[in-house]
Amino acid sequence: KRNYGGEGVDNGWSVHPTEGGFIFAGYSDSFGAGDFDFYLVATDWKGDELWSKIYGGKTDDRCWALLPLDDGGFALLGETVDAETHAEDVYMVRVDSKGEQLWARTYGGEAGDRGFSLVLLEDGGFLIAGQTYSEGAGERDMYLIGTDNEGHQLWTRTYGGPARDLGHCISPCADGNFIVTGYTASFASEAYDPWLVKVSAKGDTLWSRVLPVPGVGRGITGVEAIGGGFYVTGFRHQPWDGSGAALLIHTDQEGRQLWSRDYFPTISGQSFGYTVHATPDGGCVFTGHSGEGGDDKLDILLVKVDP
Repeated sequence: KRNYGGEGVDNGWSVHPTEGGFIFAGYSDSFGAGDFDFYLVATDWKGDELWSKIYGGKTDDRCWALLPLDDGGFALLGETVDAETHAEDVYMVRVDSKGEQLWARTYGGEAGDRGFSLVLLEDGGFLIAGQTYSEGAGERDMYLIGTDNEGHQLWTRTYGGPARDLGHCISPCADGNFIVTGYTASFASEAYDPWLVKVSAKGDTLWSRVLPVPGVGRGITGVEAIGGGFYVTGFRHQPWDGSGAALLIHTDQEGRQLWSRDYFPTISGQSFGYTVHATPDGGCVFTGHSGEGGDDKLDILLVKVDP
C-alpha cells in the first residue's frame, strides 16, 4: 500500500503496468498552476515513486483516463475549464515515456464538453468518448471525437435524443469496431437506463441498445467478453426509497440483454460498479465501491463472476 500526493486533494483514476512498475493518472491541487491539474505518477514494482508530472493551466484541469501508446508514451484525457466561458472543454495531453509533454489539445464548443475515455486507432489517431452540451439534439448528448495521430480534430459525432445522454467509456471490439457505454434519458424506460452504442472507426452507428433495469440505471464501463457478447457495469438506485446496488449486465454480440445482476445492495444506494474486464473463462471481473446506509465510509469492491 502506498500514498501519493501532497497537502491538498489528490485523485488517481487510471493505472497501467509498465516495464519497470506502474503508472497512474488523475488530478491534484497539491501541485501545479491551477485549482486542479492533471497528475501523472510512475512507480517501481514495489510502488515506490520514481517521478511525477503535472500538466494544465491556471483553471481547473481533471484527468479521467490514461492510455499507454505503442512508442512507450501515454495519452491523458480529461477536461479543462475555459477561462472566458467558465465551461468545460475536452482536454488531451500526449507525453513520452518519461512524462515529458509533447503536445496538448482542447476540443469542444461554447457550452460544457467532457471527455471520459479514449482508444488508439490503427492509423495512430484517437477516438474520444464523453458528453457535449455544445452539439447534438438534446440537453446533452453522447459525444465522439476522431483525431489524427497528433491529436488534431478530424470530426465529431453526437448520439442521443431530446433529454440527457452520455458516453462514459469506449473500448475496442474484435471485429475492429468499438463499443461506447453510457446511459440515456431520451430512450429510457424510466429516468435513466444503461446504453450501448456500437460504432465504426469513423463514428458511424452500427447499432444502439438500451438496457432497461428497475429504477434509475447508469452504465459506466463496457467490454467485449471473450467468446462474444459484452459486459456492462454501473449502478442503479430506487428514487422512492434511496436503495441501490452495483450493477452488471451481460449481452449477446448484438447488444441484446441476456441477464442483469445486482451486487451488494444497500439502503443508501452507495454500491457502484466502475470498471469491468473480461477474463479468459468467458466471465469478467469488475471493481467499484459499496457503503451501508448511514455510514460515510465506503469499501472497495472486487467481484469475479462466471459467464
